[in-house]
Amino acid sequence: MRRRYLSAIFLLIAVLAGGLFYSKQAVPQTLQALVTARYLKRIPTDPFTRKEDWVQHFGSSVIGPDRTFTGLDGVHSASEQVSRNGTPYSTR
Repeated sequence: MRRRYLSAIFLLIAVLAGGLFYSKQAVPQTLQALVTARYLKRIPTDPFTRKEDWVQHFGSSVIGPDRTFTGLDGVHSASEQVSRNGTPYSTR
């Protein structure tokens, strides 16, 4: 159950970051930026650490000639736990 929740959070953050870009032409630089822009009510709790301590992932997106934006494009769990198949949750 926690793995499904974690996957849903990964997808949600990626979609919201993209939504903020397309609506405001600004790439969020932090999870808090998604809260400030009212895309999230609050930063979700990591189901494994039970804290709001996500490892934020940043990337660059090329939108057009001479238009590259760098910012938040996803999150990973800060947990040191490992899934059944041996993959750390922090790298998913």
